[in-house]
Amino acid sequence: MVEARGPSSRSIDRKPADGATQQMIMMYRNPPQWSRPVQELYRDLLDLCVLAEELGIDHLWTSEHHFHEDGWSPSQFPILAAIAARTRRIRIGTFVLLLPFHNPIRVAEDAATVDIISGGRLDLAVGPGSDPNDYAIFGVPMKQRRPRMHEGLEIIRKCLNQDEFSFKGKYWNFENVRMTPKPVQSPLPLWVAAMFPKSDRRSRCEGMSPRLCASRPFAEDLR
Repeated sequence: MVEARGPSSRSIDRKPADGATQQMIMMYRNPPQWSRPVQELYRDLLDLCVLAEELGIDHLWTSEHHFHEDGWSPSQFPILAAIAARTRRIRIGTFVLLLPFHNPIRVAEDAATVDIISGGRLDLAVGPGSDPNDYAIFGVPMKQRRPRMHEGLEIIRKCLNQDEFSFKGKYWNFENVRMTPKPVQSPLPLWVAAMFPKSDRRSRCEGMSPRLCASRPFAEDLR
């Protein structure tokens, strides 16, 4: 996997001779020591996505962080839509979308829209997040991070796969939801960030694909 960020982001590996899948994580960041106009940075990184496709990269992932000094991008779907509009083959995805901070119906709608724009190339990967500062500013208790994520995933799956549904949960309540349009892919690939066996097992039981990410552990993950 190749990581790209800042002014050195044009360093990229070509596809290996053995045909292994090549993936790139696009981190839209503007470190103070190399700061430049953010519109210029975004333009260059979108150009890099086009170059990545030309060089045979198979999958581009974006990331989500909030309130960082270097402007780490907090909003993935507009970026993914821009990448989708400028590419034809390469798959794109969220790595990861911090679901406890988002309305799950809006996530499903945005994901479906990006999948349509891309012609069916989106992977939606979600996670709970791990920054206490984010949770404090958004006003969400950290102890709710995983329950909110799993409840949100349940709603997203209903949005994507059912014509109409109602939902009553601990954090969200919706009546007579008819989400349109649906994504091109059926089913839309869903991934869940999982750091520990308990998270991995739950993701598989719910029909998700666990994507393992390195992060520091929290007590609730170890229970």
